[in-house]
Amino acid sequence: MKPCLFLAFLVTFYLKETSAQQHSQIKKQAEEYSEAIIKHDYNRWIYLMYPKELTIIGGRHSFLNIQRRIEKSGTAKTKAIIVGHEGNIVREGKRLFCMLNDTLYMTGAFNIKGHVDMIALSEDNGKRWYFIDTDWAFRILFPDIEKKMPIRSVIISSSPVKSN
Repeated sequence: MKPCLFLAFLVTFYLKETSAQQHSQIKKQAEEYSEAIIKHDYNRWIYLMYPKELTIIGGRHSFLNIQRRIEKSGTAKTKAIIVGHEGNIVREGKRLFCMLNDTLYMTGAFNIKGHVDMIALSEDNGKRWYFIDTDWAFRILFPDIEKKMPIRSVIISSSPVKSN
């Protein structure tokens, strides 16, 4: 009986340790992803973006055109993204999902602060994580998992930018 208890302890310890390592890796890569968005580092942003989200947008060329138009228009600029707490890692088939609760700060015609959920996704058991930051893409790509991990985009506060 004692060897079984010891084995159960080792398995539990290993799973907790593995989960902690994965959460650490997810947070680090999410911070890289957020930094790429803020700095307009499109190559890094695309590298960390879930490839099928990029396909839905219309591919690399379309994505770059959209981002450059937004940047030129000055209608909205992401000032900061604070990567928040990572939720539980959920397995669905061969994929792992993890939700991160982020705080987003944007400027443009208004100063905006919002809470958004970013989805981390791995197709290789956590070795590499991709990110989906648009709720509509997540709902299109993974309607079944969205029921288990409902996502939110909530504006907390919004105020007009003061002109000088």
